[in-house]
Amino acid sequence: IPTPHNLPAHVTPIFGREQDIALLTERVGGSDHRFITLVGEGGLGKSRLVQEIGWRVKEQFADGVWFVPLAGVASRAEAAGLENDIATAIAAAMGHSLRGQTPPKEQLWALLRDRRTLLLLDNFEHLLDGADLVIELLQEAQQLRVICTSREPLGFMAEWVYRLGYLPLPPLPQVADVELAEAFFSQTAVSPVTPQLLADFPSVRLFLDRAERANGRFALTADNQTQVAQLCRLTSGIPLALELAAAGLRQWSLAELIAAMQDALDALATRFRDIPARHRTVRAVFESSWHLLTAAEQQLFASLSVFRGGFTLAAATAVAGATEASLEGLHGKSLLQLAGERYQLHELLRQFAAEKLDEAARLVHFPNMNQSLASKHSSYYLNFVAEQEQPLAGATPQIPARAIAADLDNVRLAWQTGLAGRKATLLLAALTPFSIYYQLRGLSHEAEAVMQITVRMALAWGDEGVALATRAGLERARFQNRLGRYRPAIQAVQAALALAAEYADRWAEGMGLVLWGEALWRLGEYDASANRLSHALDLAHALDDRLIIGWCHHHLGIINDIQSRYAAAHDHLQQACAAWRDIENAHALSGSLNSIGLVCYHQGHLPAAQQAMEQALTLCNQLDNRHLQSFLLNNLSIVATAQGDYSGAQYYLQLGLEVANAKGDLVAQGLVYTNLGKNYRLLGDNALAAEKLRQGLQISESIGDPSLIAIALFNLAETEGLRGKAERAEALYGQALDMARQSNLPSVACEILISMAEFWRGVDKERARQSGAEAVVLAKLVQNQQLLERANAVVF
Repeated sequence: IPTPHNLPAHVTPIFGREQDIALLTERVGGSDHRFITLVGEGGLGKSRLVQEIGWRVKEQFADGVWFVPLAGVASRAEAAGLENDIATAIAAAMGHSLRGQTPPKEQLWALLRDRRTLLLLDNFEHLLDGADLVIELLQEAQQLRVICTSREPLGFMAEWVYRLGYLPLPPLPQVADVELAEAFFSQTAVSPVTPQLLADFPSVRLFLDRAERANGRFALTADNQTQVAQLCRLTSGIPLALELAAAGLRQWSLAELIAAMQDALDALATRFRDIPARHRTVRAVFESSWHLLTAAEQQLFASLSVFRGGFTLAAATAVAGATEASLEGLHGKSLLQLAGERYQLHELLRQFAAEKLDEAARLVHFPNMNQSLASKHSSYYLNFVAEQEQPLAGATPQIPARAIAADLDNVRLAWQTGLAGRKATLLLAALTPFSIYYQLRGLSHEAEAVMQITVRMALAWGDEGVALATRAGLERARFQNRLGRYRPAIQAVQAALALAAEYADRWAEGMGLVLWGEALWRLGEYDASANRLSHALDLAHALDDRLIIGWCHHHLGIINDIQSRYAAAHDHLQQACAAWRDIENAHALSGSLNSIGLVCYHQGHLPAAQQAMEQALTLCNQLDNRHLQSFLLNNLSIVATAQGDYSGAQYYLQLGLEVANAKGDLVAQGLVYTNLGKNYRLLGDNALAAEKLRQGLQISESIGDPSLIAIALFNLAETEGLRGKAERAEALYGQALDMARQSNLPSVACEILISMAEFWRGVDKERARQSGAEAVVLAKLVQNQQLLERANAVVF
């Protein structure tokens, strides 16, 4: 099986790092160097080197080698928040979504715990306040290896710091520096420096490779060897400087390049005496490359510093006035890299370009130049997100979701700039699609924080920001529901509805009632929930809004299913499906079909349940919605078990586990492992059942989901009881019941009490009767007829 990875493929060779590669590949494969930090100044090729190491060692890491670019992660003062931001970036690079109530870093611990994985964390220097995450990951995941790149060490005893040096420099042929040649080649005989000897120096090999690519006629000769050596020495052996210098051969001769670099170095030595000579070298190469540009190219290059994480031609055209030809000009001078359809700007060059932009603003006495460019950038990306609303809600939401993901750093920056610039109209237009993107990618923690900040800032704008604050408040409630924060979600909805009332936003009122209703039924307050949802449904019909109509019927269907009113549940869910089909919302349709399948299962209509779930699964496969895929496969296993098809159930559970593992979906993993345990118990293999249930319990505890924990505990209790471990079973039952009661899970508590009554039946009839009687009370409380029948059956 090929090792999963996200390593970029390179079309140019790497020079002069053979010893570094050999040593680092040896170290990372062992157990004594699990945490390596590759330290060096910008431009030395740290990122390129760790990617090369990743390619060399990837077969040693069965669960993947993942390159995680961190330059786009913004630093912030709060360490815990920064650690979660880094964790989210790591999960995204691995192709995983972190869902649920547990903080992202703790979900990442659980994701990596049993995996042999190599993480390549690039550009860590601005995130040192969040570096504790690295140590925590290594403590939680014993098979994990980490290589960081940074301009300074992260500062841990466990860290093995490897300082990356400069590429060896050639001697100057005209001074016949034989001693340098001898030292490098360990020669015993004195020989003059020749082009062949010069070409063996890594700095020269890199320069020649890039020079020949820039100018196909260029070659090292006896006539130009002195100039080549001099130019390489001026770059101090810094790869980025060598590449930029070589690109200059498209326009300048060697002599002109040397003169330009020397002039820049002399100017920098005068202006910045406190900057080390090596640092001045990179700046000098940048300056000489800058002077190779026309005035128009300089303006464009400086303007491109506004982008984060790359950009497309369309974005550069709209924001910076670029053309394909002008970008190709910068690419030809090695100031831009082109990967597919996206242009990339090295972070050092981006910072240099930003300085030039600031400098230009001062020189032309246009202090708002930067703000104007940032405003264009913000407007472009907010409009870009707004344009994705219909595609995101349609039949193929994965396509626009991928487009937003590619520019997520730019979108985040655009949102921040939009808030600072009070772009209320643009932010409001982008709000819903941005929320849908967050939902599809499972970024609930980040989304909730973004919506909270948006509400706070929009409220400060007065009347101008009321609409935005209202809608952002509702989206905040949506993500609080997803995070299990139901009471705060209700408070957020109430605040939003108060704002909506000020300008009669009836749509916001309807959606607010939907979100309120969802929070209430998840809290077990079914009648109150149905009341809010019925009111929302009346509003939705008056507005003829199919989206709100669909969600009202969906949630009302779930409530009726919980309360064993199956005909009503089926009717509501069918109407939800009709609404989703009307607006072509395939994502929501798959969820409602899954719920129909569960209703049919609860009624005992097993073929119909299987059919609905398979329809939902087909949709999920088309949408690549692996989060719901895992749950559907789990549900299909439950149906198969009810049909007595244990091998079929096993097949669905194994598939579900593969999907959940591939996406790192911990909630699905916990659920599937628990049901695998139950299935093994039905097959009579109680030892294997206990093993799988313990795995499910461990995962459920790692993500802090009380429902999953309680279900895993009581299933493990049943299994241990069958294995004759009565004391262990009793303790597990007690833990499960405590968890269900503390977390206000009456349906789960009822299931546990029914199981406890059956456990005590042949041992302690009084305790069995008490458990059964309490189960009856809870079954009546939650209005679940199926549970009530089971509870009555154990009371005697």
